[in-house]
Amino acid sequence: MVAAHFLPRCITEWETARGYLTLDNAAGLFILGVFANLFYCAAYPVDLLVQYARPRGARATWRIGLFLIGSPD
Repeated sequence: MVAAHFLPRCITEWETARGYLTLDNAAGLFILGVFANLFYCAAYPVDLLVQYARPRGARATWRIGLFLIGSPD
């Protein structure tokens, strides 16, 4: 999805985009990708703890509650 948006815009506005496509910006984007991956992977141990901490019935109640809290409607 990002590429579908980014590539056509980059092609149509190449003169402006060329100024942003630098090695420093690429390195910063790489670092942000590494942090995103670390935070994503940090959720796995927490998920395992939640799965094995409570009986199945209590966990089902929690899941419904969390779904309702996180649901935008």
